[in-house]
Amino acid sequence: MTPSLTFEQEERLQKELIAMHLFISGGLGRSKIKFQKELFLFTQSLPKTGPLFDFVPYKFGPYSERAAAILENNPDIFSYIKSNIRLTSQGKEYGKETLSNVNEVEREQMIRTSKIIHSICNSLTDEELMFLIYFTYGYEENSDVFEGMYQKREEIAEKLLSKNVITHQKYNEIIRGIV
Repeated sequence: MTPSLTFEQEERLQKELIAMHLFISGGLGRSKIKFQKELFLFTQSLPKTGPLFDFVPYKFGPYSERAAAILENNPDIFSYIKSNIRLTSQGKEYGKETLSNVNEVEREQMIRTSKIIHSICNSLTDEELMFLIYFTYGYEENSDVFEGMYQKREEIAEKLLSKNVITHQKYNEIIRGIV
């Protein structure tokens, strides 16, 4: 983020962004992989927030150690039950309150963006979501699964096309192996 923010200010913003995104999308649970990918896509669509989480290529695509730490260090707001990350009841209140403090234009943009991203991510398997991110943003370096996905790229791309997640142009790029 900007050099003028202290570590505590950055951490507060990270916690607020995660809570707002989870609140907007209903506070429903998602796997650690889907959470990381949703947060990555959410921050990519809100350019001011992208650098806040320092996503790096990891075993299953973009991963933010900072986001994982925020979840772990705030059990009163975020819970991880039965492989699902979700908001606690206190977390729902926190997300709601935090969102209400955002100016109206930015709040509407965040709500639209968060709902679209969650809807798309929710309709995809972990494999399809990781594949989509690899072929859109990269992050395949250090991946444990990219090579296998690349080998069956036509099959996965057909699924994404049938779900209207990618265009015919993107489908053709994937089939040709353009990353």
